[in-house]
Amino acid sequence: MPVTVLLANTNWWPCSAFVAISLKNAGVRVAAAYPSQGHPLAKTGAVSARFPYCATSPLRSLSKAIRDSGANWILPCDDRSVSHLHRLHSRAVSDGDAGKAVANLIERSLGSPDAFSIVSCRAALLRSAQAESIPIPEMSEVVTLEQLRRLSETMSYPWVMKVDGSWGGLGVKVVRSLKEAEVCFLEMRKPLGTLPMLKRLFANRDPFWIESWWRRHRPGITVQSYVEGRPANCVVFCREGKVLAGVAVEVVAAQGVTGPATIVRIVEGRQMLNAAEALVGRLNLSGFHGLDFILEDKTGIAYLIELNPRCALPCHLRLGGDRDLIGSLYSELSGEPSRPSTLALGGDIVSYFPQAWLSNPKSEVLRTGYHDVPWAEPELLKELLLLPWPDRSFLARTSDRFRNMTYEQRSARGFAFQSLPAADRGLRSAKSEGRPGEVL
Repeated sequence: MPVTVLLANTNWWPCSAFVAISLKNAGVRVAAAYPSQGHPLAKTGAVSARFPYCATSPLRSLSKAIRDSGANWILPCDDRSVSHLHRLHSRAVSDGDAGKAVANLIERSLGSPDAFSIVSCRAALLRSAQAESIPIPEMSEVVTLEQLRRLSETMSYPWVMKVDGSWGGLGVKVVRSLKEAEVCFLEMRKPLGTLPMLKRLFANRDPFWIESWWRRHRPGITVQSYVEGRPANCVVFCREGKVLAGVAVEVVAAQGVTGPATIVRIVEGRQMLNAAEALVGRLNLSGFHGLDFILEDKTGIAYLIELNPRCALPCHLRLGGDRDLIGSLYSELSGEPSRPSTLALGGDIVSYFPQAWLSNPKSEVLRTGYHDVPWAEPELLKELLLLPWPDRSFLARTSDRFRNMTYEQRSARGFAFQSLPAADRGLRSAKSEGRPGEVL
């Protein structure tokens, strides 16, 4: 029986397609559940079994994909699919013997259900990290304006305010005064309104927001002290509380100060990987997990700022040995060595495709390092050079034009987080979002 991994993805980001390609190259049979229109997973030959991921019945979609794919493992590729799997597990447990197989597979893939509520809440996750003596910024969970005002008396500005259930740098705001914090809190705390939901439904063609609107959920808000430094992250593959493989990177450039990385440097990252091992052991996690850090300029200390309980870049890069997450997953499931990787970085710089190309196509950095381009997948390559499918509608393009969010205008948001060699200085800072101490 071949090893079968089911990818679950509700958004249109390309990471899942790169993961699918790496899984196939490692000897894994790949199944995938994703939206039926415009998804990058539809453009890669690495997927051998495809299932619709329906916004109106996400749990039923996942349950059918799990049953019909014969999956040995589930890899969620975005935060909504993680939430759906947590809810599906709860439903499967309540179904007793009829749901036992599904519940067991989700536990096998994600880890202990006792940790589900912790990895879904930034504040709870950081408290768990603090209990393991992992450095974290000063932090508080805020539910009311009165709590926010009291916090202002004890925590110095600037703050970083984050809303639970957000991703890709969205739902994150740096504030420098109580007035800014109050405005940000009121905006973050309110449920998704009808007009924003309709915009995301019709302009961005993303029906998964209907459920958030219908539930009228008020997300949790975490306030963190601002750490002067540069972002970094690590991704790990773990099983039953033990890390089996991990990769650490420092961010060289990103789409804005709080946006996703576009260019990274592979590093040893022992502090970050040690933190991951401690947290994985404490929460008894399984699967792929990405941990985000800020490396403090003055001390070099890696401060944990959040955990993403899903596939995250650069988990698909097969760097060999204990840096090969995909190969470790195959070996763990099959009991056999995976097919060897032919990836040769030729250095420590990796430019993510298409993020680095589209964020700042004139950057000199693109002439150096490893380019994460799916040359063997021409249909996928063409797809990724287009606007993401949700942003291709006339309404979305018109809205982006009014908000100065075309690709040409986004290129001005390319941001470098550390000093680079002279040949690499084709990156530009986000003037409206700049932070003191950053060097281009």
